[in-house]
Amino acid sequence: MRGVANGNMSKLIDLFETTFEKNPDKIAIEYGDRKISCKNLQGEVRKWCKELTDGSAELKENTKVLLALDDDITFIFLWLALWKINCIPVPMDGFTDSEELIHAVDASSCNIIISTKDINLDNLSKDSKTKFTKVNCNIDNSITYIKTGYENIEENPNDCALLFYTSGTTGLPKCVCFSHDAMKENVLSLAEAIHLTSNDVFFTPLSIMLPATIASVFLPAFSVGSTLVMTKASFPGSIIKNVFEKNVTVFYAVPYMYSLLCTAMSLRKSEYWKNVRLCFTSSAFLDKDIFDSFYEKTSIPIRSLYCSSEGGAISFNRSDDLELLRNSVGYPLSGVIIRILNDTGEEVPPGVPGNIFVGGSHISFGYHNRETLNKEVFKDNKVNTGDLGYMDKSGYIFLTGRASETINVSGFLVNPEEVEEAIKGYPQVKDVLVYGFKSMNTGECVGAKIILKNDKDILDTDQLYEYLSKKLNHYKIPRHCEIVKELPQSRYGKKIRSRMG
Repeated sequence: MRGVANGNMSKLIDLFETTFEKNPDKIAIEYGDRKISCKNLQGEVRKWCKELTDGSAELKENTKVLLALDDDITFIFLWLALWKINCIPVPMDGFTDSEELIHAVDASSCNIIISTKDINLDNLSKDSKTKFTKVNCNIDNSITYIKTGYENIEENPNDCALLFYTSGTTGLPKCVCFSHDAMKENVLSLAEAIHLTSNDVFFTPLSIMLPATIASVFLPAFSVGSTLVMTKASFPGSIIKNVFEKNVTVFYAVPYMYSLLCTAMSLRKSEYWKNVRLCFTSSAFLDKDIFDSFYEKTSIPIRSLYCSSEGGAISFNRSDDLELLRNSVGYPLSGVIIRILNDTGEEVPPGVPGNIFVGGSHISFGYHNRETLNKEVFKDNKVNTGDLGYMDKSGYIFLTGRASETINVSGFLVNPEEVEEAIKGYPQVKDVLVYGFKSMNTGECVGAKIILKNDKDILDTDQLYEYLSKKLNHYKIPRHCEIVKELPQSRYGKKIRSRMG
C-alpha cells in the first residue's frame, strides 16, 4: 500500500483527491445526522480555495494560517483547502482562550487567524508582538479573518506542511514543523500498521482539531478512503450509541475517554461493539486497570500507539499477547529508527532503560524560529523524545517514565514553567513549584506547591482558579494546591519537580 502511494503522489492532498475521485458517492464524513460524500467534500474544498485566494483573506503560497475554530467539519474543509493552495495550517482548539492564542500567534509568526470566536483585537494587540486587523469572510458570516503583522515567507525550503503548537519535550510552548514528506510517512505507516482500508468506519469522540487526532485519525482516514465519524457529544452513552449505530470498525480515544467508557454499564452489551475490529489509544499513559476493565467488558484489547510531538508516530502494538499489549507501546512503525541511549550517549543493550531517541524520514525538522533549542533536541538526525524506556530482544518498546519536566494531561503537554509564571502573577503568591502527579483518568494532573507573601494569609483556591482560567487552558490549571514554607531545590538552587505517585 505505501509503495504505491509514495511512488505516485508527492503530497497527502494529492493522494486524498485521487481517493475521493475513485469513490465520489462514498460517505467521507458522518457528523451527527449530516453525511458528506467524497464529491461534496471536494466541492466544499474548491469553494474555500476560491474564497481564501480571491476573497478578502488574499492568501498567497506559504501563508501560515492559524485555525481557531469550533466546528470540526469547517476545520476539515479549511485544512484541505489550505493544503491545496500550498499554505501552512496551524491548528488550535477553537475554545482556546485569548492569552493562549497570543502565545500561538507569536510562536508560529502566523500571517492570519481564521476563527469562529469573537476575538477582542485590543486584548490581542496589547500582549502580542504584532498588530491585528479584522476582515470579514465572504461566504460564512460565522467566520472572521484576523490578519497579523508578521511577514509572509516567500520560500519554504523545508517544504513545511504544518505547524503543531505544543509544549513539546522541553521549554515554553512552541511550534513543531513537519514537512509534507514527513507527514506522508507518518500517515501511511500508521495506516499500514492498523490495516486501515476504504471499508473501515473510523470514529473518534475527540475534537478533530487536536494534533493527535489530526495525525492519527483525520489524515489516515482520508489517505485510504475510510469513512470518518465525528461527534460533539463525548459522554459515554453517546459514544457507545455512535459505535453501534454507525457500524464503527476502528475506534480511537485517549486513555481518559476509555476510563469513562468503562464506567458505562451499557458497555457490557457486547453487541454494541460487534463490528469494531480495532481500538487504540495514544498521547498518555494507559493504566493497566483501564486496559483490563475495557477488555473484560468488550473482549477488545486497547492497542497503544506511541507518538511524540517532535518524533511523530513511533510504534504501534499489534501483538496478540495480552500481557504484551498491557505493558508495551509496541513495535517501531515502518521506517522508524529507535535508539535507547544512556546519559553519556551510548546505546544500551536490550532490557536496559535509557533515553529514547527517534530517527527516520517521518520526524519533524525542528521548532519554528528556535535554532538554539533545535540543536539541543535534534541531534544526528534524531530527536530526543524526553521519554525513558527500554527495548526487549524482540524490538518491543516499554516506557518507564519521563526525562523531561513536561506534564502529560490526557495527551495535552503542559510546561510547568508556563503555569508557574501565571501563578506568580497572583497578588498573594511569592513563589511556586508546579509538578505532575499520577492520575488514573488523565495519566497525569498538574499540582502546585505555593509560598505566600504573607504567612498569615489564607489562599482562596476558587479565586485563584478563576484568575488562572483567564490566563491558561483548563488542563493547565492545577488540580491540587499546597501551601508550603519552602520549595524543594537542588544544591544549585534549581527547583526539583519530582513526580508524585
